[in-house]
Amino acid sequence: MASTYQVGHQAETAAVKYFKKLGWQLLETNFKIKDAEIDLIFKHQQKYIFVEVKARFTHKFGLPAEAISPHKIKRIAKAAEIYLHLHHLTNNQAQIDALTLDYTFKPVKITHYQNIGQLI
Repeated sequence: MASTYQVGHQAETAAVKYFKKLGWQLLETNFKIKDAEIDLIFKHQQKYIFVEVKARFTHKFGLPAEAISPHKIKRIAKAAEIYLHLHHLTNNQAQIDALTLDYTFKPVKITHYQNIGQLI
């Protein structure tokens, strides 16, 4: 069985490919602040999109989307606000999305959830 790190890395690599096919520009991966991390940061049509990526190879611990709690979204929003501040951007140019990958399906089931939370 793959480690959590390996699963996460595989999922993030697949997510980058997914969004690049849509024409999104990857700006940063694994942006970290003290108590939060943003998996992927993209720019698309003058908008900054902060993406949480979740994957599951089994449903033993639930579906991938179930792992994205309101508390997790608030932490992502906090990190996004800091990223925007550091880059002198405004939050009206930004949104939080999620991409889930369910590897129990063949081929993998990819679901893109747009604008899942409000920036602080």
